[in-house]
Amino acid sequence: MLASEADERIRNTWPPANAEGAVKLDIGYFANVINIGGLGIAITTDGIGSKAMIATMLEKYDTVGIDCVAMNVNDVICVGAKPVSMVDYIAIEKVKADVLDAISIGLCKGSELAGISISGGETAQLRGMISRF
Repeated sequence: MLASEADERIRNTWPPANAEGAVKLDIGYFANVINIGGLGIAITTDGIGSKAMIATMLEKYDTVGIDCVAMNVNDVICVGAKPVSMVDYIAIEKVKADVLDAISIGLCKGSELAGISISGGETAQLRGMISRF
């Protein structure tokens, strides 16, 4: 499939311009802005990538949340929006309270540094599908 075909397929999911949920920016940004009641609301999702492997090797998880917040906040800023809140998603092989607690320390520190709230999130235990988190 050519990138332009995939792009067009994605654009076909978009509501008409000025409709509720209308997408304001074209494909190619790490975040986008959608119309909600005449307001532009920026949305994004990002993860920590290979830093999860480093955290696992070091068995140090209290800083990856800072990075997660920073990556998401940066993407929102790059489309000219002010970050105000985010939700988190943690996919983990086996839920371990100490690991989740350490991750939450970083998420909360990142939130504090960025001046945003964490308004929700999800933890998915995915045994046999992923290794570690």
